[in-house]
Amino acid sequence: MDLIKELLADHRKFNLAISKIQQYVLDREHRYFSDGRKAESSAKVLKHVQQLIDELHAHERREHEDLYPMILKFFPDLRGAIAEIELQHHGLEAAVAELGRIVRGEREASNREIAKRVMELLVLLKSHMRDEEKGLFTPILAAAQEAI
Repeated sequence: MDLIKELLADHRKFNLAISKIQQYVLDREHRYFSDGRKAESSAKVLKHVQQLIDELHAHERREHEDLYPMILKFFPDLRGAIAEIELQHHGLEAAVAELGRIVRGEREASNREIAKRVMELLVLLKSHMRDEEKGLFTPILAAAQEAI
């Protein structure tokens, strides 16, 4: 169950990063994403977004390589929950890919669009983490607790 605890720790770290990024995007003084601001301001936020994206990729690899095989072996009744989580992963991957193109400068976007896409990704991610914890982690930890 150490793996689940590590993944939950990742979720806590992601939630902190999300809060920090949201503070930038929702900044009342519009220092980062107002249409008149210089690119350096939004670049600062996008640097944090890129760090989060990189960490998400590593987290997802651990889920695919370690978590899902373990679940399917010991908790086959959670196969449906894995399928739902995987559907969410596809949505997240699409949002990350589009934002990634903007971050890398492969696609032009206004500051307003960047802010909107960042917020959409963060909302999807928070919802996904809640579903993952409720649909996968909680049942596994409960079963482990019962076995003790």
